[in-house]
Parts: sequence; structure tokens; C-alpha cells
Amino acid sequence: MNTKISSNMLLPQHNLRTFVITLFVLIVVGFSGSAYSETKRAGKKPVTVAAKEMPALTENYRTELLLSFYDSIKSSLKDNEVIANLSDKSKDLLYNCMAKRLNDTLWDSPKFKESRSFEAVNSEEVMKSNFEYCHLLANANDALVQPATQNTKVSSMSFNDLYVDYNKLIGQKVQVKGHFFVYGDIGTLSDNSSSATALYVDISQLTRENRKLILDHCSSDCILELEGVVGDLQSLKGISATRLFKLELKSGGYYDLETK
Repeated sequence: MNTKISSNMLLPQHNLRTFVITLFVLIVVGFSGSAYSETKRAGKKPVTVAAKEMPALTENYRTELLLSFYDSIKSSLKDNEVIANLSDKSKDLLYNCMAKRLNDTLWDSPKFKESRSFEAVNSEEVMKSNFEYCHLLANANDALVQPATQNTKVSSMSFNDLYVDYNKLIGQKVQVKGHFFVYGDIGTLSDNSSSATALYVDISQLTRENRKLILDHCSSDCILELEGVVGDLQSLKGISATRLFKLELKSGGYYDLETK
């Protein structure tokens, strides 16, 4: 069954995630061979937003769209039998894959740039083809899990090498050093404090003492040397930190925390 969305429907700037989860096509896949189906949304007449209220095409807006698509797709597929046997990591890979490919297709559409309308692309075809591709990718990831877990070698590298080789290193444990800004249990790691190129770091698995030390000293930049597992955090490039070796302060002092 097809779900119809008015071509006049524009994305409001306020409460974007709630809007997308409520009105975007929720994907329910019954996949056997090439079988694919889509649920039909109950029909309230969509609200038309004046063109002057359209959100600007910024990277922040693009990220909000990506996260909204991720949440919607995850919610739609969480009980689907086709992906029931996938590991949690591979399910997350599938959600990320579908959200990113849909987001990229929409973002590159001239019609979307003009109208901010979901009907700028054929979302049904995009989601169908992407499910098949991303499901294959997720299955392949599960097939590689066992050999990957047997490799206990930890690679030490510069931030720039890690960023360039990120896709090849997903699932591997690495040691890296960089400038760090903390925001609760998440922070950003970069080559220098003024760089716009960064990886997100989840510090929630570190010891309480190490987390408190980071919160005390890294809210306005410090240098961390850490170990962690490479992998996306909510669809964004990141690392899940498992060990902290050294914390250097802007004042020049430092804490040696753990031997490599």
C-alpha cells in the first residue's frame, strides 16, 4: 500500500524530530526475496508552512534530519521478523545505513532544497532499494563478527589517520590522542582545538574517577590519550572509550592514569 504525503508539506524548524517521527512513512518490511510493504499513515490533512519559515540548509539541520530518520526507521523495524536474528550492532548498522542513504538522497534533491518537501524524492523506492542493500550489509557484518573478536591487537594512530581510515576500522579497538571537549557522557575529539573535523567520543564506560577528571578539566579543551572501539554513535562517526591513559591540561600539567 502506498502512503501519500502532500507535496505542500514542508518541514517546520521547531520540534523537527517529533514531526518526522509522526508524519514520515514508517517502514514495516515483510521481506521474502524482493517482497516489500509500507504501512499507510492515518490521514490528517498536513499543515502547510509558509516558505519564509523553511529551515536553512545548514549542517545542523542535515544532522537533525538524519537523527530523525534513524529514530523513525528504528521504531518501525524493531519488531520485524526479517531482522530478528541480527545482532544489536548489526541492527544499528542497518538503521544507520538506511537513514544515511535516505538523508543523502533527499539532501541532494533540487526539489527538496526549494521546498523542504519529502515528496521531492520517491521515498518508497529509496527505502525499498536501501533496505535490500543495508540488510545485506548487516548480514555481512554479523558474518565477520567472530573473526574480528579474535583479533586483540590494538592499533595506535594519529587522529587524522583514524579519521581518514574510519570506515575500515569500525569494530576495531584503537589508541588515539587529540583535543577534547566534553558535554556530559559525550565529547568531541579533534586534531587541534580550532579544527572543525571531529569524532564523537562516548566516555560512559570509563571509570567514575576518570569521568569526573574529564568533566573537571575538559569542558573548555584538554588533550586526551585514550583507547576505544571505533563505531558510529547515533549515526555520527565516533569512538566508545574503554581506557584513559593520559589527560593533559591547557596549563601544561597532566595526569598519567593508566599504563599502556
